[in-house]
Formats: sequence, C-alpha cells, structure tokens
Amino acid sequence: MIQLNDEYYWLYATIDPETNELLHTTLEPTRNTVIAHAFFANFREKHGVVEPYVSPIARPH
Repeated sequence: MIQLNDEYYWLYATIDPETNELLHTTLEPTRNTVIAHAFFANFREKHGVVEPYVSPIARPH
C-alpha cells in the first residue's frame, strides 16, 4: 500500500524475474478481483504474456 497525501492506494506491478525490470504498474484505491483481472488483461495485451506468475506474497490471505 502506498500513501499519497491523505489517501492510500494499492500498487499493482509486474516485474521480469530475470532482469528485475518493472514492466507494468498501476495504483488503485482498492483491491478486488475485478481490478486484478483488468490489470493482468492489460498486461497480457501489452506484453503478449499468456499467464503471468503471481508471487505468493501478492496473493490475498
């Protein structure tokens, strides 16, 4: 979670595991499956990745 002034946002990010390059990011005021699916759909469209790996640290508890 990132704070900008008095508001908090969730950082969605994809990173290339081989180069540690930041590939795609977005800040959202909330987190839910609709936002997550849209983020990954946008990432797949932009980078041509069929199924990105989701780190266990990023998965909801």
